[in-house]
Amino acid sequence: MNSPTSLYNEVPSLFRVYGITISSRFPFVSPLSDGTRLPDLTFALEETPPFIDCHGATELLFADPAADDYAVPNYIKRTGRFEVLRYTGTAEFHVSAEQITCCLHDPGRRHAVELLFLGTVLSWWLERAGRLAMHMSAVVSGNQALAFMSTGGGGKSSMAAALAKLGCPLLADDLVAIEPRESCFVAHPSYPQMRLWPDEADYFVGSHERFELAHPAYTKRRVPVEPGGIGTFCDGARELGCIYLPERRTLDDIRSDVEIQTVAPHDAFAALVGGAVAPRLADLITRRGSRLKQLAVLACQLPIRRVVYPSGMHALPFVAEAVLEDFSNVAANRAHLENV
Repeated sequence: MNSPTSLYNEVPSLFRVYGITISSRFPFVSPLSDGTRLPDLTFALEETPPFIDCHGATELLFADPAADDYAVPNYIKRTGRFEVLRYTGTAEFHVSAEQITCCLHDPGRRHAVELLFLGTVLSWWLERAGRLAMHMSAVVSGNQALAFMSTGGGGKSSMAAALAKLGCPLLADDLVAIEPRESCFVAHPSYPQMRLWPDEADYFVGSHERFELAHPAYTKRRVPVEPGGIGTFCDGARELGCIYLPERRTLDDIRSDVEIQTVAPHDAFAALVGGAVAPRLADLITRRGSRLKQLAVLACQLPIRRVVYPSGMHALPFVAEAVLEDFSNVAANRAHLENV
């Protein structure tokens, strides 16, 4: 067992998340699955950055000195084979095809390393490798994945939690890695944990106070997906069957029913373009042309549905049931068309 102040485990471990295997000595708090194959990526926390040829050309890819959240770095520079994502005053991450090295600027912010790595930084690496890192939560029903995509506070995690309570295993929360295959799109699992706001945790598991904060500056809690938490976890990749766009009704809307609507491909494409974990950064990926093509194919091939539902936790059980019924109909229609 590592002490809370330990920077490293004694020996590297293999972890599996978002469909890739990572070798690292970093003592992750999140319950990552064990890796069983050769690593795709090495992650290290070091006191000094990896060697960079200072005489090589440096290209500034992105700059937002005023950025103060964990979704957007202040600078991204390309130097040789590395891209450097710098979060001023916190850390910088040196990213290449085979490794990510974090150089921590402020030891007091070490808690941010894991949050940044498993979020924006790894989404950058996934997009760099040709996968889609989408701001979604996903569960499994009938051996296929259904995902919820929305901006922060839009309801994707609460919808996924409501379906998990109905027996649908969680596949991923907040970030879904989607891999284009020859005839479908595959969603990869994250890890058995959800980050929920206190009112969500109170509703689903009784009390938020017994769970750790996801980050000292925020009130979200780390809620496990296991006994004592929410539902079960699916540890294997699943074909993506449908994407839902949750939309809560305003408080002054007197309607209380659930509406599930088909989204036209051009509107679906626009929503998907803005649905990256960090949309401002996704546009910078060298494979941007390929990325937009992937999103266009996804918008045309996959059902994209808008689910409009009443505000309030009390509505979630019957909204979840309506989504499950709709997803069953969508899957049946797709199977019928494939057999015609």
